[in-house]
Order: sequence, then C-alpha cells, then structure tokens
Amino acid sequence: MTTSQQITPKKRIVLIDALRGYALMGLFIVHMIEYYEVYWYKPEPSVYKNITFFLFGGKAYAIFALLFGLSFFIIMDSQKKQGVDFRGRFSWRLCILLMAGLVHGVLYGGDILQILAITGFILIPVYTMRNYLLIGLASFFLLQIPSVIHLLVNLLQEKAISQNPLHWSLMANVHEIYAHGSFKEVVETNLWKGALAKWTFTLESGRLSTITGMSILGFWLGKIGFFKEHSPLKNKYLPGFLITAILTAILLIGKPYIANIINPKQYWMTNAIINSLVDLVFTFATVFGFILLYQWHVGQKVLSLLAPNGRMSLSTYVFQSFVFIPFFYGYGLGAYGWLGQTLSFYLGIVLWIAQVWLAHYWIKRYYYGPLEWLWRSATYLRRDIQFKRPHIT
Repeated sequence: MTTSQQITPKKRIVLIDALRGYALMGLFIVHMIEYYEVYWYKPEPSVYKNITFFLFGGKAYAIFALLFGLSFFIIMDSQKKQGVDFRGRFSWRLCILLMAGLVHGVLYGGDILQILAITGFILIPVYTMRNYLLIGLASFFLLQIPSVIHLLVNLLQEKAISQNPLHWSLMANVHEIYAHGSFKEVVETNLWKGALAKWTFTLESGRLSTITGMSILGFWLGKIGFFKEHSPLKNKYLPGFLITAILTAILLIGKPYIANIINPKQYWMTNAIINSLVDLVFTFATVFGFILLYQWHVGQKVLSLLAPNGRMSLSTYVFQSFVFIPFFYGYGLGAYGWLGQTLSFYLGIVLWIAQVWLAHYWIKRYYYGPLEWLWRSATYLRRDIQFKRPHIT
C-alpha cells in the first residue's frame, strides 16, 4: 500500500468481541483442566473436567471459527465499500497467521492458529458464492459428511476399522515428552510428532470439518446481518435458542440409545460423528443464548466485560501458552503432577478474572493488543497504524 494516510481503528461490534471473549475464556478453562495437554498423560476422573468439557469442550473452538468467518466478511465488506478487492491482502493476512501458528505450535502442540489459517483459505474462493451455495457447503462440513463418506466406504468395502483412532497412539508418546522431557525435547517433538498427532486428532475427531463449516457459516451470517445491532433477524434469536436448546437436551439424553441403534459395533468413527453433531447443536444453543442475554440490559453490562479480551484474543491466547506451559510441563514447575483438577479449575477462574482486568487496563490505553497490532501492520506492510490512544500520555 502506497498511500501515506494513517490507518485508524474502526468502530467495533461489542457483541462480537464479547462472544469471542467468552470463547477465549472457555478455551482457557479447558486448557487449565487439561494442564495444556499433559492431563492425558495420566487422566484422572474429575467432576470439574466433566463440567468444563460439557460446557466448552469442542464448543469454544467452534465459536472461534464462526467468528473468524464473520470477521472475514466484516473486513471484506469494509474494503469493498472503499472500492478495494481485499482477497489478495486477506490471503497474505492468513499467511501471517499461519506463520504465527507454526511458531506458537513449537511451544504448544495444541495450537489452533494454524487450523484457523488453513481453513480460512477456503473463504477466499467462496467469497462470491450465492447464499444457498454457502449454506449447502457449510452444511456439508458441519454434518460431518466427509467422515460419513469415509466410514461408508470402509464399511462397503468391508475394510477392518481399527478399534481405536490413530491419534491415541500418536499422542501417548507426545504426552510423555510433555510430562518428562526437557524444553529442547518438547520443541523437537512439537516440530513433527506433536504436529502429526494434533492434525490426526483434528481430522479423526471431525474438528477440522466443524471448524471449516463454522467459518463458512460465520461468513454467511455476516452477509445476512445476523449480528448487527438492529438485525432484521432479531426475532429469530429466541426461536433459534429454544429449538437448539431442546434439540441439545434430546440428543444428550438420547445419545447412548442413538449410538447403540446406529452403531451396534461401537465403531469409534461413528461415535466421533455423533459427538461432533451433539457439540454442534450445543454450540448453536450457546451462541443464541449468549445473544439473548446480551439483549437484556443487565446481561449486556456483564457480558461486555469480556469484550476487551475478545479484542485482543490473539495476544491473550499466545501469552497464556508462554506462562502456563512452563508451569505445567515437566521442564518447568511440573504442576501437572501436583496441582490436581480442583485447584487447577479454581486457579483458572481466578487467573481469567485477572486477565479480564488486564485486558480492560490495556484497551483503555491502546487500540489493539500487541500481537493484533503487529498482525495488522504486517498485513498492510506499514508501521504507522495507530496503536496508542491519543488521550493517554
């Protein structure tokens, strides 16, 4: 970009930032319960683990993906109104995110940035699609059709389906390194074995399909104005919540019976598909419920507290890894071995409250989180993007 005009921040939709902050909160609590993956080295039964995974497991990722697709629409629409085709620049933006994810993935094998960046490239060619095609494509991924086809092909060809998914054995070796390895060994593991285990899990669990579908769905929801302050679809929020909440309850109660009927041989692939669909409906109910609470004055005041975290989600997400991985892993304090699920859960809540305070403190003084500013500057290849708020000296 050759213009010398300074790029200034634009007005943000607080609801979207607050929902992203909620997803970030859920992801952080899951990570604390998982000891940033080391929990799976020696799993221990815990009511806190059950509650956390029930509320956020697989759902926080899905909400992030939904908002990622929505952000794509907001950016593209803003640039289109200025007469700019931003697809090339957005592709470069995704490349930067992918590079950041690769660096972050060396420290934390469960990095989501790489997944969001790679699935984000699918948004570029679908940008000009008609709405009915977007809905069809999103449904293809959200209903786990790729996994269903894979399962049916194996069954029709009478191929033996392994008793356990491949990622179980791949992750077992990785988790042992996290628990007992040196920093160098963790880095070396994450460069290949950890990345292979993560991507295998992402494919086998159906999470890659869900994230892809939610990104496309988020783009479509942006196009139809679903999240606008005066959305024409506002009267759909309550029916949407009631339908998805009732369907979630039915699926949760009937899940064991459904699994026994359509999966008598207990194929793990079938169970993965069922779990993904249940999580998907629960995610929709969560989003509808969040929006409804936000329409209520008191609810808006409370939920808006999460907005600063949503605005600087990239910085917060990466910062968490740099702090808590050395805390939990064997090369650091090894807290996975002595903290326990109960303390980790409550510590996570206390530390999240601290992060909310820090985010409010930061956003009062700066327009962006530090990594958000770097990402934006690298996107435009400029350093004069306004960062510090002018009223702070």
